[in-house]
Amino acid sequence: MSRLFFIISLVFLLGTSVAFSLEVQPLAFQKEVNPGDKILIPLKISSEVDQKISLKLLKYTQREDGKQEFVEYEDSRDSVLNWFAFPNTVFLRAYSSANIAVEVKIPYTARGTYVSVIMVEPEEEGAVTGITIKIRFAILIVLRVSAPGLRQTYEIEDFDIVPDENKEPVVTVKFHNNSLLDYFASIDAAIRDPNGRTVEKVHLNTGQSLNRGIAQTWLVPDANVIFSAKVSKILSSGKYKVHLYVNYGDRQRIVTKSFQIDRKLFKLPEPKELYLLFGKPYISLHLKPRSVKTELVSVTNKGGEPVDVSVKLSDIRSNFKNSLLPWTTLRGKEEFLLSPGKSSKTVLTFKVPADAEEGAYYGKLVYTASKDATPIISRDFLLSLIVGEPTVSATLLSVDVERGEDQEIFLSALLKNDGEVHLAKINGTYEIFEPGEIVPTFSGELEASREGWILPEEKIIMATTLDGIPKEGTYILALKIYDDKELVMQASTELAFKNSTTEEN
Repeated sequence: MSRLFFIISLVFLLGTSVAFSLEVQPLAFQKEVNPGDKILIPLKISSEVDQKISLKLLKYTQREDGKQEFVEYEDSRDSVLNWFAFPNTVFLRAYSSANIAVEVKIPYTARGTYVSVIMVEPEEEGAVTGITIKIRFAILIVLRVSAPGLRQTYEIEDFDIVPDENKEPVVTVKFHNNSLLDYFASIDAAIRDPNGRTVEKVHLNTGQSLNRGIAQTWLVPDANVIFSAKVSKILSSGKYKVHLYVNYGDRQRIVTKSFQIDRKLFKLPEPKELYLLFGKPYISLHLKPRSVKTELVSVTNKGGEPVDVSVKLSDIRSNFKNSLLPWTTLRGKEEFLLSPGKSSKTVLTFKVPADAEEGAYYGKLVYTASKDATPIISRDFLLSLIVGEPTVSATLLSVDVERGEDQEIFLSALLKNDGEVHLAKINGTYEIFEPGEIVPTFSGELEASREGWILPEEKIIMATTLDGIPKEGTYILALKIYDDKELVMQASTELAFKNSTTEEN
């Protein structure tokens, strides 16, 4: 399973100290260890001037928005504080490196994931006046102590549709990692009307996922994090059912709940996307090195009022390795007034360098519509440029069968895009066979848990509601996954049905 580390450089404005340039390596360290192991973490710290620095071990915790907090460990017999041995202070000579060995002794009673940081900070020396910049570095240390019986589990402590500050409906989920392991989690939701038709699909975000521009949130053990998404297409009162697609680690679940939406409690939103409608959904090009290509992006206001629109070029997500930005030039106004019924065009020029390597390169245009200097909607227009023939593929991580609140039988498959190119129009089919049979007992189409591109390394849940209740036994499940009409994955696996399906975290 891929791991994402949060390389943290904390910059503070202070009035009493000056910090000269420090270089710290590494900024993140992870290791799979066993109880009783002894390990060394080599740190290298250098400075442009003579200065004294302090090193302190802190515990990594998470707030409800998923962002990190660093707190002091309790000074007790069983504290992780006792695992580590390193100097509290180090004197650095200008343009010389200090090599520091952090010794860690894993106790035999340890099990699960332990997340700490070593805070590296220049010490105060003398009185300094004026506003200056002080830099300190948090070295992230993740130790995963193996032990029999450990598994990834979760608990949903709250699942609701609530009004926000404008009384518009928001899906909120309070998610608890109640296991001893860290993992990545993501949640999608499908809102369905009383007839079962999908009204809207939304991806629930946390403060961490929004800040980093990625679909998943990293959760440490015992983290309680709130996932939420505004619903824009519930436009009338009534009973709605929400299917919650939960991906945690390499597993998935579907949770369902019905909600009564009452106009007395909610101010049902206007269709704000009408203010920013694109002429085409995205730009995806195949180009060769030394190629130059110009494209137009048209945005139209089909709302009832004029809006101020801003547009900027941005990376598709934080720290994405194949950024399209260096090859892209945006021409035209970056801020403009867009009246009802009017359109505006943005000109993009892509210039592929001669030494461009084979692969897929990404970026996006971020359009924001505002009224009276207050943003009302922001939409992304995705950009991709493919050089050569990079791999397009997906892999099956797990399958799951469970019952919904009305005894529906849900079949879901968790997939990972392990190729080098995004999946733009993912769809799939399934067939369920009794052993030895050639005619399927059940078959049909799979629906993606969310809309939009599935980027490399991202995961997606494909699901369906079975038309009928299978008898108890073991079956063969055959899956085919397509990107539009191109087959990207074909897999088969055993699938067990029980008379009473109980939820297992």
